Amino acid sequence: MNKLGVKNPAAQSGVVLVVVLVMLGIFMLIVMSLIGSSNINVKIAGNQQARMEAQVAARHGLESYISNPANFAVPLPNADSFIGVDFTGDGNTDLFARLLPPVCNASVPMELNEIQKNIQDDVAAGQFSSEWYECLGGTPPPSGLLTDAGIAAGSAWCSVMSWNATADVDNELTGAQTTMHQGVQQTALLGTPCPL
Repeated sequence: MNKLGVKNPAAQSGVVLVVVLVMLGIFMLIVMSLIGSSNINVKIAGNQQARMEAQVAARHGLESYISNPANFAVPLPNADSFIGVDFTGDGNTDLFARLLPPVCNASVPMELNEIQKNIQDDVAAGQFSSEWYECLGGTPPPSGLLTDAGIAAGSAWCSVMSWNATADVDNELTGAQTTMHQGVQQTALLGTPCPL
């Protein structure tokens, strides 16, 4: 100690070095923690994007498949269909949706009041659909498509067929998988059975 009561500066230099090293270690731990946290967030965001792309591909595949009436015509397609999606716009398909052949759940005769409501809705919308008028029984449907029991007077000549369409997407690159189902209703002549 000098005359003023201050410790020798040479003795204090070691303490400062130790304090600085401790502070540097603490800052390094904080930085490493932040880097680890940001890496986890990037992985979460990437997984979320891959999942959303798989869902979009499945939805696109279902809508493309459903918009083609030939996919619901008897005889049904017996093979899976594949519909691709280009997310990047580079002309190359990024994901494929696999569409299974549709499954018919039911074929239920339509009621007259249901057909009349559909006609009223068409008229209110300014549209005309001859499909509903044919279902009213104004003209006989083609032969061979009716049930043996025939049609009671005044009943409708149409059935509503309910279908289930299924799309699977499996992205091998990211591991994202999704299965999506879509219900479809279709008008058919009365007595048209669900295909086996």
